[in-house]
Amino acid sequence: MNFVSPYIKSVCFALALCLCAAANAQNEEIEEDRPTYKNALGIRPQYALFGFYGLSYERYIAKNFSIIAYGEFSDGPKILSSAINNWVENSMNVEDARIYYTGYGGFIGTRRYFVDKKISLVGSKDLGSLTGWFVGAYIPVRMLKVNLDIKSTELHYYARQTDNGRLRFDDWLYGLGVEGGRHWVWGNFNFELNVGLTYMNSIGDPGKFTFNRPGIGPYEASKDTGLPGLYSRFSPKFEIVMGIGF
Repeated sequence: MNFVSPYIKSVCFALALCLCAAANAQNEEIEEDRPTYKNALGIRPQYALFGFYGLSYERYIAKNFSIIAYGEFSDGPKILSSAINNWVENSMNVEDARIYYTGYGGFIGTRRYFVDKKISLVGSKDLGSLTGWFVGAYIPVRMLKVNLDIKSTELHYYARQTDNGRLRFDDWLYGLGVEGGRHWVWGNFNFELNVGLTYMNSIGDPGKFTFNRPGIGPYEASKDTGLPGLYSRFSPKFEIVMGIGF
C-alpha cells in the first residue's frame, strides 16, 4: 500500500499535467483562429422603418481603436408613415396631419475597444479584431427637408374655422454624440448593439405655418409642432447593426 499510493499519485499528477497542456494548446489554437479582419460594413435595419437607409464602414486603425463613418439618405417614411402621422396629430392636437421628409447625412466617429485577450490578443500579438465592448464619440450631420401638412381649427379675422396649413423646413442639423456597446463576431458575420445620446440643433418649435382660408387668402400662424420630439436637441439612440467583416 505504501508503494501503490505514491505511484497512483504520480500517475494522477502526470495525467493532470497532460490535460492542462492539451487545454492550453487548444485555447491557443482557438485564439489563433479568431477573426483578424480590420474592416466592417454594417447596416441598421431599424432605421428603414422610419425611411432612412444607410451603410457604415468601420476601420481598425491602432491597438483597441477604430474610426467609423456612416452615410444615409431618406425618401420619406413608408413602413411607419401612418403611425408617424398619427403621432404628429396627437402631439399637435389637430384633425389631420401628413408629414413627408427627405434628406441625407451621416456621422463620423471613433471608438475605443476594451478587448478580452482571450478573444483577440495572443500574448503581445494584436489580432486587430473589432470585437468586444467599446465606447465612442461621433459627430452627426444631416440635411433635412420637411413638409408638414395639417388640418386645424384656427382663429383668424375673429372667426374660428378649419383651414389647411403647411410648415416647411429645409436646413442642416448637426451636433455631437456619445455611445457605448458590444460587437460580436461569428466568422465573417458581425453583429452589434449600441446605445447613446445625441445632441443636435433641432427643428424650431413652435413652427410657423402658412394657412389658406377661402375668401380671405393665406395667413401665418405659429403652432407647436411636436417635431422636436422626433428631431430633438437631446435624442437617445439604440442601434442594431449587422454586416460583414474583412
